[in-house]
Amino acid sequence: MASYPAKGTPLATFAPISVHTMAGRNASRNELPAQPAGLISVLLDQSAPYGDRSDAAMDLCEFDLPEAVAALRQVVADPTEDPDLRETCQESLQDLARRPNDG
Repeated sequence: MASYPAKGTPLATFAPISVHTMAGRNASRNELPAQPAGLISVLLDQSAPYGDRSDAAMDLCEFDLPEAVAALRQVVADPTEDPDLRETCQESLQDLARRPNDG
């Protein structure tokens, strides 16, 4: 049976909770997965909640991969998509474009 804190307990006494984390991040080694397939799937799923899609768009800027860029561009180019989501995707594309090329 779960025990709950007494009414009026200050929130600061609870352990902090991460509201937004990089999807797929390995906390112990701070690594990202090799492929962003899950993020792309969420981003392109128009039935997914807006917040999940927006988070996926922001997280995809960590992947300088053709499939990530293509998914972001697809949302930007779709006039039926939410304008805020399109803007988030555009910002991720701009972040990728500003990143130095390691090749």
